Amino acid sequence: MLATVSFSEPVVGCSADDLVIGGGVPGALTRVDAKTYTVAVTADGAGAMTVDVSLDAGACTDAAGNPLAIPGSASAAIAYAPWASATGTDASGVWADLAVSGHGESTVQRLRLIAPGTFLMGSPPDEAGRNWGYASEYETQHLVTLTTPFWLADSECTQRAWKAITGDTPSYAQPPAISVEDLELPVEQVSHDAVIAFLGALNGATAGLEARLPTESEWEYAARAGTTTAFSLSAVSTATINCRPWASDPYITDGVYRGRTVPVRSLTANAWGLHGVHGNVAEWCADWWQTDWGSVPVVDPLGPDAGIHRVFRGCGGYASSALYCRSAGRDAMHTTFTSAILGFRFAVSARPSGSG
Repeated sequence: MLATVSFSEPVVGCSADDLVIGGGVPGALTRVDAKTYTVAVTADGAGAMTVDVSLDAGACTDAAGNPLAIPGSASAAIAYAPWASATGTDASGVWADLAVSGHGESTVQRLRLIAPGTFLMGSPPDEAGRNWGYASEYETQHLVTLTTPFWLADSECTQRAWKAITGDTPSYAQPPAISVEDLELPVEQVSHDAVIAFLGALNGATAGLEARLPTESEWEYAARAGTTTAFSLSAVSTATINCRPWASDPYITDGVYRGRTVPVRSLTANAWGLHGVHGNVAEWCADWWQTDWGSVPVVDPLGPDAGIHRVFRGCGGYASSALYCRSAGRDAMHTTFTSAILGFRFAVSARPSGSG
């Protein structure tokens, strides 16, 4: 297992000896950045699936040499991934690879470990583009706390992965003869119902996997990657976002209009290593549609228990102007709806259901 320990401020002097492992033995400790460390953990006993990780009181110091206050200054997430063909860390954090094969195709989907945290979901009243159509009343800002880690695919699901599991190629963006590049395009023209069936088949083909759609709050939290601006990218242009320039758009008025999807991971990722959260295709989420969240802080929201329409995020696709592609942009459609600008990326719980 891998555990990631995330601090609220830069730390120095953190070592494996500072960690208290409940139900496991710590191995090598790796510094990802000034606030994030990973530690390899060997679980005690046969069948153990999760362990607790905490810090000794007074362990580690801040940049000024002062002991970090305990509790509250650090949290740990267990990166349980029995389905992974490989795991590791890089500048964007912890990753795990999922190998997918079938129907003459094989591919690897990389997933990123998203640590728990609190963020401001929605958009401020003065955010440019917020008042398009009916959207302004649907983006009420409110604090959201996510208490458990999760894995999230670093890209939209590809046509290759879809074909490997289903044997089908439903997407609009494909010529009569499929090329290698086209199979690396995001799959689209897939309904919410079809995506749920795909994930069920993917889970059935992969031991230990519990793939699912991300909740709406998980999606926005990850898409924002710690930012509070309309986009999580440092540069906003058609070089980083596959969308349609529009003269009256507040963000991108000119540039290259491709008129089609582009291969996943071909444009800039956000700070957490996620590609395509802005533009290319919109992405289905797990939640039933909720018109207005309200402004009250919430913890681990799942959306309404029932409904007619399912949420999709990253609402703008390659044919939409940039204002639709903001981190807060949201919309919904019936579960049978399909579109050439609507696909998905999947999540996996970092702690399997039923584990301690």
